[in-house]
Amino acid sequence: MTEWITFLEMVERPVNFPTVPEDFQIALAEKNGRINLDWYRRVGARWAWTDRLKWSEEEWRGYVESENLETWIASFQGQDCGYFELSRQDEGVRIALLGLAPESIGKGLGGSLLSKALERAWTEGIGRVFLDTCSKDHPNALPTYLRNGFRIIRTEYGSR
Repeated sequence: MTEWITFLEMVERPVNFPTVPEDFQIALAEKNGRINLDWYRRVGARWAWTDRLKWSEEEWRGYVESENLETWIASFQGQDCGYFELSRQDEGVRIALLGLAPESIGKGLGGSLLSKALERAWTEGIGRVFLDTCSKDHPNALPTYLRNGFRIIRTEYGSR
């Protein structure tokens, strides 16, 4: 399916990251393709994420076991509520995926999830954090990215 894809970047580390509730936590996930597949399905079902559903178990394992990939699971009030993947690349850190579980949408947690992803992405020596979003994602995704310091670098019509 075709959609508008918006590519964004942040080239300066924020002075202050937005505050998050004290009971909003993240934990580094073990490198296990099943964990990423389960979260991909759980978060992506509502937004028609389909490109990775055709991956084999071996492809998931290869992707997740890359030394450049980190997967973080977020929890709020003790319940898993979302996740994000960070991919370290030559040109910076890519927020490969970021999303909330369906039951966590509408609770004001998207900004907290992004804040935690940005804290993790901006490590020493990183000069750029980037991501893409599309017209099939949550309607608040793009405004949230822009409000938190990302800028649009280009928009394309196509499939991702």
